Amino acid sequence: LNPRVFFERKKGDCEDYALFAEAALSADNWETKLLTVCHPALVHTVLAYKDTNGKWGYLDNATIKGGQATTIKELAGLVFSDWTSYTNHTDNLVERR
Repeated sequence: LNPRVFFERKKGDCEDYALFAEAALSADNWETKLLTVCHPALVHTVLAYKDTNGKWGYLDNATIKGGQATTIKELAGLVFSDWTSYTNHTDNLVERR
């Protein structure tokens, strides 16, 4: 969904939430990456953000996980420790285990 539509409806899936968060943080000049992390049983989209200490954290529809990762790959492991792949949509990159 368009971030404005998501806000007006007040509902959506994890991708809608991540896109809404990306619009909000990007407007305030935060460095962000839209990530989809795959697990053997499910797929989840989150918004990665770089905090003021240069560490990556993420936001999703249930969590704000503070900056604990030094790389996007490390961040994928915070989303799912047993991830099989992730897509960094912002930079058009795919990483597989």
